[in-house]
Amino acid sequence: MKQNNFRGIAVAVVVFALGIIAVGFTGCDFLEDFVKMQVAEEPVQPDPQPDPLTLEAFMTLYIKSDGNDDTNTGETSDAPLATVAKALEKVRERYDNGGEWGVTVTEKAKTRYPLPAEIVVLDTILPSVTGTIDGAEGGGPPIILRYLSKAEQDVMDGAGTPITKTYPLVTMKTTDVELTLKNIIFKGVSNNIAPLIKVESGGELIMGNGACLTGNYNRAYGGGVLVKGGGTFIMNDGIISDNESFQGNGGGGGVYVDRDVDNDPINGTFTMNGGTISGNIATDRGGGVYVLDEYSKFTKTGSPTGGTIFGATKEGDGGNEGDSDKNTAEAFFYPGHAVNAADTDGERNTTAGPTVELHWPLLKDSTDDNWEE
Repeated sequence: MKQNNFRGIAVAVVVFALGIIAVGFTGCDFLEDFVKMQVAEEPVQPDPQPDPLTLEAFMTLYIKSDGNDDTNTGETSDAPLATVAKALEKVRERYDNGGEWGVTVTEKAKTRYPLPAEIVVLDTILPSVTGTIDGAEGGGPPIILRYLSKAEQDVMDGAGTPITKTYPLVTMKTTDVELTLKNIIFKGVSNNIAPLIKVESGGELIMGNGACLTGNYNRAYGGGVLVKGGGTFIMNDGIISDNESFQGNGGGGGVYVDRDVDNDPINGTFTMNGGTISGNIATDRGGGVYVLDEYSKFTKTGSPTGGTIFGATKEGDGGNEGDSDKNTAEAFFYPGHAVNAADTDGERNTTAGPTVELHWPLLKDSTDDNWEE
């Protein structure tokens, strides 16, 4: 009898306790919720967004300087559009109307990401008015601006010989014209005699967030950007990576800062306020940035807003050999300079990482007014 009473008291205490707990939650739903909590699966984490360059484009459009935005579709190389703006308009129109837009990354996560759209440049783009190319404006998929590939060229003309490009994707040469790039990928080719972008006298190029210049093999100066005398390149954000320059006695795998050969006092100017320059290669010097001489100017603003030029590994110094982020120069005379200029022996610790050989002018009085920290 005493044993039964004890059991009754114990049950009453448990029921009372559960009742108190339940009041603090959702009444009678508490026990059901508790069971669900016990058996719930761990939340599925979506995979990181894939690199658009690894995905097959859902749409390809062609543009050419003598194309037509009014009468041509841009869907074949024989009917190219004239402007990037029109191509972006057509991409968004198809995207908004339910075009093939997604890719399932994994069966587990069921995560879908937009497939990229490609805009193929059949000759160089010549901006004539100040403006912005923003691949994300208005929404839609990632945008890749690229050259015509060898395979595509062979289909067009039946040629079996290697195709060599001789034009940049963009050429800035109109006086007082400014072009800003945002949220767009410039993709180069493996057989080229041109940088991805050439900035000549009077032109001004500005790189902003989401802009990427990559994958260009240039058998001349400047894999990513070539800044000529009188031209201005301002890098506020973005990435210049995995480009190569294979011109003897030159360099600038990422950026080459030149001058006006016929009129020495006219500078080419590169100002780096942000962004990243990494993984670029030059056969001689300046894997990241090469500055020709005292008539070429490179200004890098201070950390942390000044961006990063990854340091390079010099021959015999140990360090980070094999690091894919490093800008390198392969010739035995000037191995591994992230930043370099002809006839400059000065070294200085910078946000580039380890000590790197610097640019002109490192003046004879030891001042260096083009490098701001």
